[in-house]
Amino acid sequence: ACSEQSTIIGESEAVRKLQQALSMVAQNDYTVLIQGESGTGKELAARVVHDFSDRSRHKMVTVNCPAIPDHLLESELFGHTKGAFTGADNERHGLFKAADKGTILLDEIGDISQSIQTKLLRVLQEQEIRPVGSNTSQKVDVRILATTNQDLAEKIQEGTFREDLYYRLNVLNIHMPSLRERKEDIPLLVHTFLHRVCQELGIEPKGVTSEALSFLAAQGWPGNIRELLNFVRRTVVFCPDQKIGLEHVRSAEEGGLTEAKDEQPRPYKDAKAKVLEDFTRAYVRDVLAKTQGNVSEAARLSGLERVSLQKIMRRFNIQVE
Repeated sequence: ACSEQSTIIGESEAVRKLQQALSMVAQNDYTVLIQGESGTGKELAARVVHDFSDRSRHKMVTVNCPAIPDHLLESELFGHTKGAFTGADNERHGLFKAADKGTILLDEIGDISQSIQTKLLRVLQEQEIRPVGSNTSQKVDVRILATTNQDLAEKIQEGTFREDLYYRLNVLNIHMPSLRERKEDIPLLVHTFLHRVCQELGIEPKGVTSEALSFLAAQGWPGNIRELLNFVRRTVVFCPDQKIGLEHVRSAEEGGLTEAKDEQPRPYKDAKAKVLEDFTRAYVRDVLAKTQGNVSEAARLSGLERVSLQKIMRRFNIQVE
């Protein structure tokens, strides 16, 4: 199941730590706070935690907190009684009740109001909810997962997020790495996304050149995995050939790809070394993929001595597997 979640595949140290964290977190019932930039796959990580937990036989309910107006969110979460407010013509069970025995994901929890924060704190403390308009509480058995792309510690300092709620949510913490933290995974992600996109479009699989992979690996990707996936989709649509080259990537670049930029330019020597490193890593991974891990054949195709290729693999920690 994890192999289907492109967010958490890769060979980088960041992804290895993420995979290990998700595996351990799934085996218990504590509340989890998943933090990371937009597009890093926080919701997919939450899905993995649920799917590998003892609650996987029951529902996982996702609540997109910013999408629900504040005056309706309380009713959505906890339900309401008949006549509780104008338009409440029938009794309604909330999303916490719908997730009973399962998991509820509070997506982008940093956007909820302090009023809802107070009521949510009660759920975490007492494991019970009180529907709008009711004088009695109802017990629920729900594991709570929450995601945010905001700095909650900063919001606490600003007085817009409750400190006690933060500590109730942050029993277990998962950090979703940005693509800047796992650039060496980009070639693998591109190959994965190419396969997926070609299946989506119902076309023959397309390949990609080492030069194109090297270029993509050197980009900043502020939108992270979501941006990379959409860029691959755009590139495939506008590539008439069976192999995506640098010219196709450059052509698709007009759709919004942005290069990584430091606040201060790197020295020429350092910048050149970084580009060469990214190219070498992408090239070696690509040629090994083509030879299905046959180092001798990869050395022959690349024009390198086998020993030289092995040295490069050790230097960049590239595993044949």
